[in-house]
Amino acid sequence: MENVIERLDSNDIKKTWTYYFKDENSLHQYDYLLMSPSLSQLSENSEPIIERRGVAKYKKLIEDHDFDIERFSGVAGKDTQASDHCPVFVDMEL
Repeated sequence: MENVIERLDSNDIKKTWTYYFKDENSLHQYDYLLMSPSLSQLSENSEPIIERRGVAKYKKLIEDHDFDIERFSGVAGKDTQASDHCPVFVDMEL
């Protein structure tokens, strides 16, 4: 199985994070998109997308990790976030 997020750069958490842990002010990859070897080969030119616009605007995420990203309309603080995890997806033609 391939962890498709590793196509982004598995050595750089700033590119691969899917979860921000506010209490420790840390970034993690807790969400995955796994592909079988045959599906991975068919989609090898497709880059995964991590959807972060639903994550709340945490001050330390912006200041310490330089992630002042555009949010979905209405997403501000923790009580308005879509999720504390970022979905992962990939577009591909088969």
